[in-house]
Amino acid sequence: MRILSLAILMVSFFNLQAQEPTLQIQPIDSTQIKSMDSMLLKQTEEVKLREQEAIEAKKQAEEAQKSAEAQAKEVEKRAKEMEKQTKKIEKQQRALEKKQQAIAKADKNLKKAESNYDKAAKKLEKRQRDLDKKMGKGKMKPEDISKENERILKDQANLKNLEAKIERAKRDLINANRN
Repeated sequence: MRILSLAILMVSFFNLQAQEPTLQIQPIDSTQIKSMDSMLLKQTEEVKLREQEAIEAKKQAEEAQKSAEAQAKEVEKRAKEMEKQTKKIEKQQRALEKKQQAIAKADKNLKKAESNYDKAAKKLEKRQRDLDKKMGKGKMKPEDISKENERILKDQANLKNLEAKIERAKRDLINANRN
């Protein structure tokens, strides 16, 4: 039995050795080395070229970013300037509206003063005509004449006050137009 197991063991050992691959070294000639060298050089050049392209692309991206930042600053500056201009225009519009309101008010006051003056002048003329008619007919008593004269004097004083109001209204209108 021992012999048999020793025989099996030996057969297994030889079978294992027969299955092991044998490394065969083939000689490399100089053309293969040159082609490998040239292939490695091409690959190295391609890597360098790609590195250079990457560096260039990075520079372009940085320049584009700087340009975009500069443009953003310029846009922001313009926006602030436009905001200032808008506020200035709004202020001018408010001032213009106030001026127009002042002109309208002064014009209204002038027209009212002129209208009041015209009414008072007509009233005074009518009183004077009526007084002249009544005096011409001799129908008036001396006290009635003095009362009518007082009324006429009052109306004349009122006319002078209205003339002063008209002058003030004219000045106000001129000042409103100036401002």
